[in-house]
Amino acid sequence: MSDQPFNQHNHGGHTPYPDDHTFILAQSLMIRTAPEWTALATPPQTLPAGTLVHYVDHVTTGHYRYVKTTEGTYLPTADLTTNTVFGADSDPTVSQVPNQTPVVGHRYAMNGLFRVTRKTLAEHSAPDFNAPVSRTFKRGATLPYVAKYRTAHHGWLEISHAEGGNGYVPFIRYVAGIAEYWGREKTGSKGVTRLIEPWTYTHPETITTTEDPRQSLVPTTDEKTGFDQLAAKIAQVAASDTVVIGLINDTHLDSYNTAQSANTLHDLKALSYFAKNYGLDALVANGDLNDGVQTLDRTILDIDRAVTALKTSDTPFFITQGNHDDNSGFARYENGYRVDQVLSNVAASNLRNRHASASQIRPQTSEPAFYGKYRVPHSPVSLILLDTFDIPDSSSEGYFKRDYVEAPTGLHWTGILQNIRHSRSRIQQAQADWFSQTMADLEPNEQVIIFTHDSIRSAVTDNAVGRFWTYDWFANNQQGAYVQVYQTIIRHHAQIISVMNGHTHVDDWADDDGINWITTTCDAPDRRKSAHGAHATPSDSAWDVLVINPTQRHLTRLRYGWQDATGSVSRLRVSLFGDGTDNRVPNLHENLNKLRPATVTRNTILYNQTSKQTRQKWRGFRAHFDY
Repeated sequence: MSDQPFNQHNHGGHTPYPDDHTFILAQSLMIRTAPEWTALATPPQTLPAGTLVHYVDHVTTGHYRYVKTTEGTYLPTADLTTNTVFGADSDPTVSQVPNQTPVVGHRYAMNGLFRVTRKTLAEHSAPDFNAPVSRTFKRGATLPYVAKYRTAHHGWLEISHAEGGNGYVPFIRYVAGIAEYWGREKTGSKGVTRLIEPWTYTHPETITTTEDPRQSLVPTTDEKTGFDQLAAKIAQVAASDTVVIGLINDTHLDSYNTAQSANTLHDLKALSYFAKNYGLDALVANGDLNDGVQTLDRTILDIDRAVTALKTSDTPFFITQGNHDDNSGFARYENGYRVDQVLSNVAASNLRNRHASASQIRPQTSEPAFYGKYRVPHSPVSLILLDTFDIPDSSSEGYFKRDYVEAPTGLHWTGILQNIRHSRSRIQQAQADWFSQTMADLEPNEQVIIFTHDSIRSAVTDNAVGRFWTYDWFANNQQGAYVQVYQTIIRHHAQIISVMNGHTHVDDWADDDGINWITTTCDAPDRRKSAHGAHATPSDSAWDVLVINPTQRHLTRLRYGWQDATGSVSRLRVSLFGDGTDNRVPNLHENLNKLRPATVTRNTILYNQTSKQTRQKWRGFRAHFDY
């Protein structure tokens, strides 16, 4: 601990997170009547991924660990022979060290349909050509699969049998690194010759760290020096009523991809260590906690690791919703728009909001809410967390529903993207009304700092491609009650410290409409827009400490790690987003509307130009703000 204490949890902090004896399934699991692998319930009962189960005890039998549920049944939680865990366990004594499983031999649980184009394909009893053949499929056969494997030179589909057991059908061969497919995926509204296979984003050979998220950080000498220096800077500007908030943006945690993506877990632990040992009042992870390009089981485990690391802070912490957090990007880009791999809102809430400090601030709604308000104890300062990806779960027959009601004016829109969180920003009316009422109910001396992942400001200005905010197609794709939220902010600007966001992966700021609009760069160094980020080392973190002096009405932003200077980058954008899957025949009303185009904003006009040299600009890091 620093010998220059600046706050020492005067207002908050020191919030322990005891084991709540819960287990969240990372994959579908069958209920057992006893702690034995073969002791299946009759009839068989399967719980889906994301389910939260309360348990009373752990039991280890043979090669497996189980939990005994409060109902007296059992669920397997880990395979001890392979060090594979089947879900997120709240017990701090259970090892959760990331298992960077090699590409070869890993089972990727995912559902789909595969249509055979080869003359015949044989089904084997194991993903091995030497295994016995049980049946043969002819060209044109459609195979429903429940998982994929990769062996050294082949990819395999796991086929589930109605009478029990599984079979394995080869569907791809690798020769000198070139893939030869023996069929077509049948997905959504179109058939594709192939999808990006789930093992594409698995590169364990590049990952050298195996952080245990349950173990508090043991700082290196350099880290300890850096922490003490940061504490000294805070002490220089802190007063008796100071509130100090830790902030980290866009960690894009992915334990299976690159060293940079895996090492953001270390940064979460570092921020947590600083919060606990130097006295922060609260922590905010402002969206894109995980990267969202892995299968559902890995996504659930990564979110659990991140939340577990934040729990070591013993400090109230809150997580806003980003466009990567539910891994709908995986469904969009890799999985043919199927929803079985997308983290549901219920599962996301179970993972991110089950700890007391988050669950207590959420409004009571019929569906999980990812927004709320936290009043820092004994202080006039409150934190408001908003969800700029406020999109309900919506699917039909295993695929995303099409919804044309909210298509942005003037945009070429394929419809299928509307129900994929990764592709749009949205604020539902219920959240906007909650925010308006919350701001109206503020005490006269109360001051609020607002956190969102995507920018609120870009919804109502033509300057989203100008001096503030990088060129971002989300700015032209904001739906719902954005304008109401923005107007509420302006109406109460005298009580707003700042509006903090991330998403654009640069440091930026503006002071329009009497509001401090501040964005924080991406913590993952290989995801930043600047040239520096492309060549950064895994330890090159970037997180903030926000020092709020409510009497002086001053905000100081201090950075641990790297920060952006003013910069820009030019790129040739050659086509619109979208994938051309809208194969409907336009009706008469739609055809007439094409003859009477609605008035569009400058941003929409710029965006609809299919080829354009765009210049992304940012103003860099700024430390001091009056409000």
